Amino acid sequence: MTSRPDGNEIQSPSWRLRHLFLGAVLITAGVFVYSAFDYSPDFLEGLAVNALLGIVAFPLIMLVIAALLYGIGRVLGQSRGLVLPCLLLAILLSAYGWFVNRPIARFKSLVLDPPPPSLADLNAAARTSFNDGRAWLFTFQIAPTDFPTLISRLGLQRQTPAVDGATSPAERMRRDFQIDPSSPRDNELYVAPKTLLLASPDHTLIRIYLDRWRDPSP
Repeated sequence: MTSRPDGNEIQSPSWRLRHLFLGAVLITAGVFVYSAFDYSPDFLEGLAVNALLGIVAFPLIMLVIAALLYGIGRVLGQSRGLVLPCLLLAILLSAYGWFVNRPIARFKSLVLDPPPPSLADLNAAARTSFNDGRAWLFTFQIAPTDFPTLISRLGLQRQTPAVDGATSPAERMRRDFQIDPSSPRDNELYVAPKTLLLASPDHTLIRIYLDRWRDPSP
């Protein structure tokens, strides 16, 4: 790298390409972390799936990002100043992926917002398929006084016994999370389309199954 008579630096092609490559790697890493958070509440599972399925996808994403950065660098007349914005964007993507996929954020977006005031010990689990959607299981505790409001706001109806059938929420709950809604027998069962709620007899321990699988085409 040399300098012009006016003092500005002349960037060699190889120097410029190194910065473009570094910027593309940083942004691709941010996309990778974001998608890992988005895939599953279990971050390590998301990383493993992305590493397996992204062998082809992420290099292509990196090439597209590098091409975009190249165009931006041509417009700006230099590439060195792009590295720091790329790093910041990668950090923001990762932080945003974590923030919107926290159990409480998922609960608000998928189940109820605002959540019951007494909500505690919230845990979220998911079963995901890129082609067929996903299923969610939320486990949490609430005060018994919040239970009637929860049932009402979710539009659930008491049901005994569980409805069986390959596409029923009860059967899909058994398949996805190995939980039998009819066992133990003293669980109370509440249902709505694509939603199933299991409550302990004292209405303090709650499990909500959300069926978000795509229905098979007729």
